[in-house]
Amino acid sequence: MFAGRGTFAYPWRRRRRPGPDDGGSMPLALLVTLVGVTLSAGLSVLVVGQIKDSQRAADRVAAVAAAQAGLDAGLAKIRAAAVGVTGVLNKLPRCDQRINASAASGQPDYSTTIGYFLVDPSGMVNTLGPLGELTNLNQLTAGTPVNTLLRSLGTNKKADVPAINDAVQSAVACNDGILQQVPLFGLLRSTGTAGTASRTLYATYTFRTTQETIPGGRVVIAGTNGTLCVGDKEGPGVGHYVWAVPCDSDEDQVKFVYPRNLSLSLSKSRTTKGAGTPYGLCITAPKTPANGAAVTFQACTASASPRQQWSYEVNAQTYWSTSDGTNRNGFCLSQESPGAVYTQIVLQSGGFCGRAGVTGRAFVPDASAGAGAAGVGTGQLVNYAEYGRCLDLTNEDPLGRWFLDRGKAPALITYPCKQTFTGDVYWNHKWTGPAIPAGDYRATGQIYTVPTNGAYTGQTWCLQSPGINGGYVWVDRCSVGGQDLQWTVYADAPLFADSYQVVDAYGHCLEAAGSLGLAYQYSGWSEAIATDCDGSGIQKWNAPRSLNPGPLSGIQER
Repeated sequence: MFAGRGTFAYPWRRRRRPGPDDGGSMPLALLVTLVGVTLSAGLSVLVVGQIKDSQRAADRVAAVAAAQAGLDAGLAKIRAAAVGVTGVLNKLPRCDQRINASAASGQPDYSTTIGYFLVDPSGMVNTLGPLGELTNLNQLTAGTPVNTLLRSLGTNKKADVPAINDAVQSAVACNDGILQQVPLFGLLRSTGTAGTASRTLYATYTFRTTQETIPGGRVVIAGTNGTLCVGDKEGPGVGHYVWAVPCDSDEDQVKFVYPRNLSLSLSKSRTTKGAGTPYGLCITAPKTPANGAAVTFQACTASASPRQQWSYEVNAQTYWSTSDGTNRNGFCLSQESPGAVYTQIVLQSGGFCGRAGVTGRAFVPDASAGAGAAGVGTGQLVNYAEYGRCLDLTNEDPLGRWFLDRGKAPALITYPCKQTFTGDVYWNHKWTGPAIPAGDYRATGQIYTVPTNGAYTGQTWCLQSPGINGGYVWVDRCSVGGQDLQWTVYADAPLFADSYQVVDAYGHCLEAAGSLGLAYQYSGWSEAIATDCDGSGIQKWNAPRSLNPGPLSGIQER
């Protein structure tokens, strides 16, 4: 028993043998450590990669912000090229000038260059992309071949050389970096850099000049179901005959502008002075007009030339010719073989003229071709969205009997703007409104017209608001008075949305309703309504074609 007690009394003297699983502890620990180190290394790579990706993303954001700042800097330089409100050509940024931020090392930077054009360059960005900085246009307008320039730039990018050559035809040339001709558009190219990122933005600036920037449209030959148009079957060229061509021909063959001087010029035919047609190619009558005499495309003159003037008589769908710039000479445009494709447009007289709707004898221009001489100077109200359409007292009848006989409310319409060589248009297109004082942008009063023939000769009829949102606008005798006859006319206002609106006493805007109207269209033309003002183009009247809510348009990245 004591021995047993002794044994139990000193248990620490007994040795324990190692357990069968103790021998794997160290390898397991090493394995866990190895796995941990491996995962840590892998995660470190991922974390570093994510940091670099985040930095690259941040650099790209900073680079595009820098490029935008470069566009702003270029715009500021353009706007500074003026004395008072008059632009000064030689103060515009030079054709060989780079506008830089001069940022500190490592900070976002930009480099901006500007090219000047006679046609809208917004659609040329991809074409001009291989040239890089737009200062390189200077070499091309000076005569350097495109291939030679591209080789000197060391570019391997694919480039459409003919397309670049076409684009250069509308680029304004410079002499020692100074512009030699007033441009209509500026194309700004700004490259922003930040870290390793680089972003390039393009934007278009439209100059406000005495020359008009009209989008252009077709002159459709009546009676052909819209298939035949007036155009140049060979593409723009001095001395080419004028033909009846398919309306789906290339735009440069069939797209015309009809500006204040009443010329008809191919919209994409403007080139530099060096190329000889800075104002484009105009339909030109022969020196001695005669029946069957061909009209041709000749370089448009800087000022109005009688041989290049065509007064469009809307109701007769006829383009009349003049010999003195004041009176019709009895000749008009006509198709030599009515309805036949690729036959010439010639002069005719007598029964060939004034034939609305007759195949080959009448012409219907797109509204986008232009409003001709219509505008403030002629007393007409030209709609901005329906350019080429003017406010019209329907059927020349202040009582609106056409409408009333059909149980409808009378409504003014927008109708192709009437033209004369003198600017003295027919009374139902001629409106007199309140004069805006110098230094102000709006005026309130009556807007009226005075019939010059018929039962209402000498009476004054005022624009009348319906007084409700969406109602049709008509006329009433001005002597009636009242707030229904009061309108506020806006010019270029501090808020773009307000500019060039005509607003009634109830706060509603005069609008060319089109398909947005409440009821019907009279003979396919838009009715005029008064509705909530929204700043849209269909609510703007006599606005300049260069009107833009922002100074830059067509902003795009390449």
